[in-house]
Amino acid sequence: DRDVIGHREYLSDTTDAEKRQYLYRLSLEGGVLNCGQPLPNNTEVKLSFDRAIAAISLLYKQYGSSVTYPSELDSKVLDIIDPYLEVEYISSPYLRNFYAQIEDRPITIRYDDCNIYMKTINKGQTMIRVNNVMGGLTPEFLFAGFVRTDALNGDFLLSSTRFVDIGFKEVCVTLNGMPCQGYPISTDFHKPVKLFSKFIDTIGKSKKSIAGDTISPSYFCAYYTLLSHRFEGEPTNEGWIGLDIKLNSPLEEDYTLGI
Repeated sequence: DRDVIGHREYLSDTTDAEKRQYLYRLSLEGGVLNCGQPLPNNTEVKLSFDRAIAAISLLYKQYGSSVTYPSELDSKVLDIIDPYLEVEYISSPYLRNFYAQIEDRPITIRYDDCNIYMKTINKGQTMIRVNNVMGGLTPEFLFAGFVRTDALNGDFLLSSTRFVDIGFKEVCVTLNGMPCQGYPISTDFHKPVKLFSKFIDTIGKSKKSIAGDTISPSYFCAYYTLLSHRFEGEPTNEGWIGLDIKLNSPLEEDYTLGI
């Protein structure tokens, strides 16, 4: 897209004829660890990253049999120069009294914990069953999607964050072998509209006509076809979570299921 390329060139600094340098600023909407509470004074925060190689994190703007792809970034990551975390210092009599209690007894910090599970699904399958994905207390939310395995191995033409529709016929999220509320979902139409409706309901934007803009059905079906569920009102709040998926036709490529 020429507009996208033009914006990228405008926002970058040219270091030489072939390379450009960008300044990125990412705003955390919910604070560190998505915690709404300020951290206690003199708290040390360490950030670590498991970084993807360049062929996973980038898409090449040209494609075709006549295109020669760059090789200087093979099995390498992009250089990050001078990363830092900018925070606000907040103080009040209430906060000072609250955090002073830590000298006598522990205080509680609430934060979000996200666990990711990956499983390779080989081509040719029409039935995908993943039992015992995780056990113990149920999480608040579950999201699952399929990405081309080649994209996760590194490919300048494939997006590593595109969760595709692999031809779902029926999907089911289970808890201790029993379907969770709202499942199973059959997708008897050529587009996974029911999965989109379930996703909007899961993230709390269903029937909110004046809420902020959200993902469109066409964009969801093309790029973010996710299986989703919010665990509330289940018979129990602990056990083993699984997925049962039926497809309309055998898989033509190897995919990786990310949960």
